[in-house]
Amino acid sequence: MHHHYRFERGTRYYEIYILPNLFCENDMITVHGRIGSKLGRVRIKPLNEQLINKLIKSIKQRRINRGYKEIMLSGKT
Repeated sequence: MHHHYRFERGTRYYEIYILPNLFCENDMITVHGRIGSKLGRVRIKPLNEQLINKLIKSIKQRRINRGYKEIMLSGKT
């Protein structure tokens, strides 16, 4: 399962990646920071299949409530 979501608000961005790890499980990687800066924060959280959709939905709603706009990415799977 591969997913990539990106949200932007002014000069800020927030990204979510769902990628398989070496143990055939999924990890959620979140990245956020300032657009154009090399600084930012990366977090990796192991997930089970049951939590993935629930957690993505929750994060998307939180970003929208905080004024972020979801950016459509080409090649989204």
